[in-house]
Formats: sequence, structure tokens, C-alpha cells
Amino acid sequence: MAVDTPALIEELNLDLTDENTSLVKGLIADSEALILSSLGLDSDSLLADNVIYDRCVKTIATQFYYDRTLSAGLSNGVQLMLIHLQCEVLPDGN
Repeated sequence: MAVDTPALIEELNLDLTDENTSLVKGLIADSEALILSSLGLDSDSLLADNVIYDRCVKTIATQFYYDRTLSAGLSNGVQLMLIHLQCEVLPDGN
């Protein structure tokens, strides 16, 4: 399951406009890139159908929406999800 742009727009309680769709789509892409980089992966093929990955993408996109610079860093919940994903997809610790 991939993160659905209209569903995230609804979760954020935003109007479904072209501007919001473009913005949220970009935030989702940035969130996916951040996660993949954090895990040292080139693609999300190892994360397909992973509900924790999808939640992590949604959570980071939400954090980006409210704080574009992530001035407070990633939340503890996101850090926990990233650690879990790292252990799940990189079990040898690499």
C-alpha cells in the first residue's frame, strides 16, 4: 500500500484543491526520500505493503506540512518507526 495523496489531504483536514494536492504530493515524495536515505535504500521495494513504512511516510509528511524545516527534528515516534524499519529490512545491521 502506498500513501494516497487525497487520503492524507483528508487526514490533514485540508480542502482538496490543486494547490494542496501538489503540496501534499511533494511532501509525501520528500518523506519517502528521507526514509529511504535514512535506511540506506535506493528504492522502496523492500518496504512494499509495510504499514509501518506507510505510517512513517504520513507522519513525516505531516511534520513537514506544519514545520517545513523540521526545526525540532523528527519526532520520537518517527525515530522509533525508522529503527523498527531498519531492523526489519536490514536485519544484519548494515
